[in-house]
Amino acid sequence: MTLDVTTRATKPRLTEETTRYARIVGRNIALRRTRRGLSQEQLVAAMTAADLPVTATVIGFIEAGRVGRRPENQYRNVSVDQLMAFATFFGCDPTALLTPACEACEGFPPAGFTCKARGTAEAAGA
Repeated sequence: MTLDVTTRATKPRLTEETTRYARIVGRNIALRRTRRGLSQEQLVAAMTAADLPVTATVIGFIEAGRVGRRPENQYRNVSVDQLMAFATFFGCDPTALLTPACEACEGFPPAGFTCKARGTAEAAGA
């Protein structure tokens, strides 16, 4: 990252790999939210009640994998704090949110089965 003459950091360009992970995290959060039957607003309320505040706008951007209409702001970087908050709320390891969901079970294998893509069984309702 380079600094401009006013010593403010410039925004780094997002790479293809970064955008891929932004989409993976967004899809995994959306899958876990919908599996619990929660709207984005209900997730905001539940996370806020659990002292993990986030806004519906942020959830929408993260789930969509984007931040704005401008090409340079097309994809959102999820902060480590946000990733940890979602993992804490959903009761999963943060790496589960960074791992692509299985095509067969979307990361939620039936009871007694193991997801081939993730290599582990997910807790019910996670």
